[in-house]
Amino acid sequence: MRLSRIGTPKVSVTRVISVRNVVIARRKPVRASNTDAKTWLMKEEQRRMRQKEQEMKQRLEELERFKTKVQKSYIRKEDRHLAQEIEKDLDIITDDHNLDSDVDLVFGELMQAEEQPKSLKSLPGASDASDNTDKSVELFSFPSPNLTLPEKVIHHIGPLVKHISNPENIRWGRLLLDLEKYQGFNGLSAVDVTRLIQNIPKEEKYQHMSMIHEMMFNSGISPDRYLTDLMMTAFSEKSYYEPLVEALFQDYDINGWAPTDYTFGALIKVYSKGKKLDKINNLLNQMKLKYHKEPNKKIYTMVLQTCMKIDDYKKTSEVFDAMKFNSVATNPDTTAYGSMILMHVLNDNVEAALDLYDNLETEPDETILLALARGCSSRKVLINRGWDFIIEYYKRKFPLNEKLMTVMMYLTSRDGDLSLTRAIYNTIHESRFKMTESFSMNKDDGIALNVLLRGYFKYPDNHTVQSKTNDAVVALRRSTLALNHFGYHPKATPFLPVNELEEKHILPEVQAIWSYIILHYPDIVTSELVGTYLMTLATRGSMADFNKAFKELTLKPVFEQVDNAVPVEEEPEQSSELSDLRSTPLAIRLSSNIQIKYPRNHDIYHVALQACINNKDIELGQRIWQERGRFRKTPEFSTQPRNIKHKQDFEFARDMLKLLVNCNELNDACRLLLSTETQFNWEWTYVKPVYIVAEQLGDEYAKKVVRRVVRNKKSKWREEYLQGM
Repeated sequence: MRLSRIGTPKVSVTRVISVRNVVIARRKPVRASNTDAKTWLMKEEQRRMRQKEQEMKQRLEELERFKTKVQKSYIRKEDRHLAQEIEKDLDIITDDHNLDSDVDLVFGELMQAEEQPKSLKSLPGASDASDNTDKSVELFSFPSPNLTLPEKVIHHIGPLVKHISNPENIRWGRLLLDLEKYQGFNGLSAVDVTRLIQNIPKEEKYQHMSMIHEMMFNSGISPDRYLTDLMMTAFSEKSYYEPLVEALFQDYDINGWAPTDYTFGALIKVYSKGKKLDKINNLLNQMKLKYHKEPNKKIYTMVLQTCMKIDDYKKTSEVFDAMKFNSVATNPDTTAYGSMILMHVLNDNVEAALDLYDNLETEPDETILLALARGCSSRKVLINRGWDFIIEYYKRKFPLNEKLMTVMMYLTSRDGDLSLTRAIYNTIHESRFKMTESFSMNKDDGIALNVLLRGYFKYPDNHTVQSKTNDAVVALRRSTLALNHFGYHPKATPFLPVNELEEKHILPEVQAIWSYIILHYPDIVTSELVGTYLMTLATRGSMADFNKAFKELTLKPVFEQVDNAVPVEEEPEQSSELSDLRSTPLAIRLSSNIQIKYPRNHDIYHVALQACINNKDIELGQRIWQERGRFRKTPEFSTQPRNIKHKQDFEFARDMLKLLVNCNELNDACRLLLSTETQFNWEWTYVKPVYIVAEQLGDEYAKKVVRRVVRNKKSKWREEYLQGM
């Protein structure tokens, strides 16, 4: 044994084999066989093929699953797209974002009557079916690029696609009429029809839905839930489709569909168009009790607008409060805030509108700011606050238009700034003339003219206007007066070419403007405008001027024959002298020949008594009192709500009391108080002038009557009478 270099012992072993036991045999060399190798290769190839088949099968299954997933995703996407289309059709922002700056005009537009249904051929879009074929249509037409029609629908329409190939002249009415003549909707599904309807503009859908519905019926197409939603939304544009919308809603219960927000939105929208507040309330109750759904913000906003249309101030406030306190999701947006502020202003609750603005949770829009400024113009103490809203309007860079200038006229007229009122009115028409190079007026211009005339009779002699003391408004006033040019055209409104009018020039300018309107724009004259002009004459003119205009512009109402009625004879009108006629300007003489008469109403009688009070004309006042008493029996007065009639009677009685006191007719004043003691709530403010004059004249009886009326104004029977109003 020997040691290796690393110190490991190395052992050598030798084995001895016996030679006798070894037999050596000679064998032939054997060639290796390929059979096993071929078999192995074949099996290996089969294994690999099976493996590939398995992989392909797995990939196909994965592709199939991916295809199903894509299809479901596409359907969900299409459903969302359809929902967005329906939501777009249900959008209600249009009513409130286009509200006019003048609140009275806005309210008039909201109360417009719904137009009556028309025949299909008279509807826009359908009447073009009788037009000649467009010769400019190309041989191979394609839909307009802004349309998203499926290929199946395009193939079905075929050559009729020429009607919708021109983006500037897409004729859906012609397409549907021609399609009805040939094959209708045969071969299309409810989804295809839905995609077709989605491409029709919102303002045209309701015009064609009757024909589409008939073609679906003839082709045996049963609408699914989405198509029914779309049809309800289209029909909800007009109130006379209300029965059809309700019939479509019944299909939800029949088919077991769950109504969506769009379904309820379409129903409320059509009820809103027809001002059916009772049906809206019933539907809201069904949503909560039967379908367990809470109205969303859009539905609440539609209900809010419906309450505005029917002038239900109390219900409007209730709906708005429900939006605020129901949930975060229904918190009012700018549109709802604007509607509620507008409603407060319309109902002379400016303080509530200002409180709402102070708690506004969104950024105010132009409608809110102009409505608040308009509301502030009704309060002398809020004129400065009104100008703050105008300055805010300027800072937010809202459009400078006639709406803004009309609201500014309300502020200046109320504040007695006649110079600025005249300048703004002239600027409105001068700007319009520069843009159109023509003179024109419409009914809307009567509002600005009415505000202008109010500025003349509200103009005080010694009064410091806010536009001269408010630093933010001084620059605006200075620039407006500097840029004003009264003589910009010979046919313009006949203002005297001075910014500051003297007292003696006020009445002649008013009469000149009125004659100008009667000669050139008699269509814009309204009963309210006549009343304002008469009020200007009552405060600025003589009794003769008022009497002449009162007889020329107003018409005695037709009274019913009453037994034992005492006829009241009017004094014959004295003929004008030739010298007076020659001294009258030509325009005024010509305008006096144009007969524009409006029936006398409560407002006209109120103005007439104001003229009698200012001029101490007791005789005309007594005739007005008797005539107004017979006016109470006319349908115009008797059909009004009881509380309105009571309010107008009390106002007229207060005017008559002022006239009697001014003329020192205390006996008649006492008889008036005693005869209406149980009818009206005579507070100390109203009867104080009677007591003062009685004190001056030493009339103890009149003082006793005043004390009795004031003491009894809160008696039990008076409370019962007032509760019955």
